[in-house]
Amino acid sequence: MTICIRFVVALLLVLINLESKAQCTATTVPYYEGFSALTNNNQLPNCWAASNPSVTCLTFTNMGAVAAFSFSPGGTSHFFTGPLQLHAGVNYSLTFFYKVSTGAPGNWTNLSASLGPNQGTLGLVSIASTSGILTNTNYIALTATFSVPNTQVYYGAISATGQPTANAQFLYWDDFEITMPCSINPVNINATSSHSVLCAGDCATLSATGANTYYWSNGAIGQTVVICPSPSLIKPNMPGLAQSTSSFLVVYEVVGSNTLTNCTATTSVYIPVNPKPQVQAIANPTVICFGQVSYLQAFGASSYTWSGGQIGNVFLVTPTHNTVYVVIGENSFGCKDTAYVTLNVDACVGLSSNGELKRVMVFPNPFSTFLKFEFEVETCWSARLITIDGKALAEFEGSGLSLQINTESLSKGVYYLRICKNQEMGYYKLIKN
Repeated sequence: MTICIRFVVALLLVLINLESKAQCTATTVPYYEGFSALTNNNQLPNCWAASNPSVTCLTFTNMGAVAAFSFSPGGTSHFFTGPLQLHAGVNYSLTFFYKVSTGAPGNWTNLSASLGPNQGTLGLVSIASTSGILTNTNYIALTATFSVPNTQVYYGAISATGQPTANAQFLYWDDFEITMPCSINPVNINATSSHSVLCAGDCATLSATGANTYYWSNGAIGQTVVICPSPSLIKPNMPGLAQSTSSFLVVYEVVGSNTLTNCTATTSVYIPVNPKPQVQAIANPTVICFGQVSYLQAFGASSYTWSGGQIGNVFLVTPTHNTVYVVIGENSFGCKDTAYVTLNVDACVGLSSNGELKRVMVFPNPFSTFLKFEFEVETCWSARLITIDGKALAEFEGSGLSLQINTESLSKGVYYLRICKNQEMGYYKLIKN
């Protein structure tokens, strides 16, 4: 009668386990089983199986929640975990604790932990095992590290061989655990910058590799981030770094995380930042008459290149129309800045500066073979005849009341005559027939 009752109980437990297996889904690592959730002796954890349940594969709830192998009727027995999702490329750590029952130990061997494709012995691969006869009556750990060749579902197996030839009736085991320690799953993060050196105000792209997610010290999230260094990130050259001639260093940290193992690592990117020149440009004078010269000057840098290709900080120009000049200044660090200056051109035709210069007669206009101009007041003067594109054709100086010049060699067209007297100057537009 007692045997029948035990058989019925075992059968019910098997049926309960079979029903739970139909609902099993793969469990992710870390995984731990300490049997504390069991409510009845010989009950298996959800989705587990055993080769000889309730006979040689036992669980106890009245002895601190443990699993055990029984030596009778002898042979090798197996516990099988539920499905475990494992990933290629990850290093795993397996640990569980075991001891033999008191008595005369000597009948337990081949305690082993294995992985297989199902809850069966076919295809099992051992990942940890003992050697020789087990004699310890206090718990000791069996540990191992392992990896799997493919990302798929695996089943763990704990097995042992017992012989009913001594008094150590049980081999107890407990606290089965699979983890992914960061000590054996380092995150090898690397970070680089698109620019080894920056000029102040410029931007660079930082890139990180070696992890799945990335968190930057400026709050950005992602594998790449565009940075434009701000003063809050400026740090002086740091001990241990190659000292540069830059004004300051900016430091960006990135934390990389592996989403499978939850392991993280931190690295930094150091970028020297050089000052930019503050380039300015001026024209003197800023307004000229047609044919006049203006001096453009730039300052604030070490070298200068103008929009027309001219080199140097001073540039002499005689434009024929309003012109915007661009100058790029570069300092000793190779950093550049741009400045703009506008020069306005006034035809100044028929106008004079003031006073007596207005009392100058230029005739005939249009002219042909000669050109004459007269002053109402005798004084020293100079004159320049200029083409429409600013080229000087002839210059005259003298004193007196008049001057006549031969113009037979001049081509037909428009000319300008500039007359200077004392500190005054006037321009006249003339036409050659």
